[in-house]
Amino acid sequence: MMKRITLLFLALLPAGLSYGQATEYSLHLTSGFSAFRGPSAPNETVLVIPANQRDFEFGYMNPRITEPFAVNPFGRKLGLAYGAAGQVQRISAANLVFGVQAGYEVLRSRTPVSVIFDKSDAGASANGHATLANSFINLHAFLGHRFTRGKLDYDLTTGPEIGWLQRSHESAEATVESAGREVYTTDLDRSQRKVDVRARVNLTAYYQRLGFSVGYSLGLSKYRQDYISSNDKLYSQVFRTGIAYRLTRS
Repeated sequence: MMKRITLLFLALLPAGLSYGQATEYSLHLTSGFSAFRGPSAPNETVLVIPANQRDFEFGYMNPRITEPFAVNPFGRKLGLAYGAAGQVQRISAANLVFGVQAGYEVLRSRTPVSVIFDKSDAGASANGHATLANSFINLHAFLGHRFTRGKLDYDLTTGPEIGWLQRSHESAEATVESAGREVYTTDLDRSQRKVDVRARVNLTAYYQRLGFSVGYSLGLSKYRQDYISSNDKLYSQVFRTGIAYRLTRS
């Protein structure tokens, strides 16, 4: 449903922009934090370390397991996010704002590691964390209003955002104290849903050509839609701050 709304918004956007008074082009650099939310977002996870396929006691979980991995790396802990984007927007005579932003972004989440399972059935207590880094190409269509106070322009906007996954990579490191501080790691690409649809809100304050922005994206796509249970609710969320540079001014 959200995808259809986004496509409809993009289709109607040129008509809305044609009534505008001025066009602004800008560049954006963002940083912030991202994590997962929902009942399926864990507070901690375990690492599984197969010695080899024939020895691995947990091979029944997945017959293709050949390398260490985190059972559930979709953590609630905030991880560093960063990105860059280009934006075009139109400001009408009534200070309505319409526009679209496209860019590249890396979203990370962190999950504490509490247990490590190797080829034996016994799990060992561990201390560490797993990081999941998802790289996206984003498209964000928005509308809103411009408020002017003195020399400052404030753009408050909202709209749908679609992220097309380019890569999902897991890396983890955990230490088992009982094994003489033995360190275990993971480093692998993970299979992931290809499209993440989000609802996004932004506030950008401009002084002449420079701007500062804050924003939040609420994920609407289930990351575990293949789970046959009531605990399939796992969604992304992103907290952003950023700087902007207006190539043109209204």
